[in-house]
Amino acid sequence: MKKTKNKSLKINSTKFGVGLNTRKKPRKIKLKQKNLIRKILFKNKVGKQLKTKIQSIIKFYVDLKSYKGLRHKYKYPVRGQRTRTNAKTTKKKN
Repeated sequence: MKKTKNKSLKINSTKFGVGLNTRKKPRKIKLKQKNLIRKILFKNKVGKQLKTKIQSIIKFYVDLKSYKGLRHKYKYPVRGQRTRTNAKTTKKKN
């Protein structure tokens, strides 16, 4: 495996309020900023944790048999998009 020391950070730091320049190299970040990033990432769900939480919320809607749950169940667009012509992306995903 190659070490990626010179890659720049590809995170949306403004979303979490870190205030970090994303063009900085990871080795040039100060310890205080690294600790701030760690703290924010531990507080918020990312990766697999986020995916399982979203799946459990969708399952809850489906079990509840709400309108949103039925849209998920039948693989239709959930947020009010039209289905006559523009639902191709949703159909492809499922």
